[in-house]
Amino acid sequence: MIVAQAVAVALLAATPSAPPSQSGGPSYQVLGAGAVSCAEWNDFKRQDDPARYGAMDWILGYVSAFNNYHFHDGDVSQGISVDRMLSWIDQYCDQHPADSLVKATTSLLGALCHCDGSAH
Repeated sequence: MIVAQAVAVALLAATPSAPPSQSGGPSYQVLGAGAVSCAEWNDFKRQDDPARYGAMDWILGYVSAFNNYHFHDGDVSQGISVDRMLSWIDQYCDQHPADSLVKATTSLLGALCHCDGSAH
């Protein structure tokens, strides 16, 4: 039991998170890969870093959650491939390296649904 608690604490400490931003960022706690910067996302791709795959899964999970909780038509991507969505994120991050991955993903959602992309 103590070992399991220690592992849980270690995992939580190692998980990146970003506090809510006062400068136009999300007004909610971002957990996991969504807290990394676009510059880090770009580095993951350039260096063929395995962390990119975790970040890709985070993006797809965020899009899936948006579908479930906000986009009542069921699929905000409307059949657009995962590769095209990730390419969109790549282009966004090339242009906005200081932004977070959650901001890039929220912008993608806004472009897909022609809305602000937020679930609030």
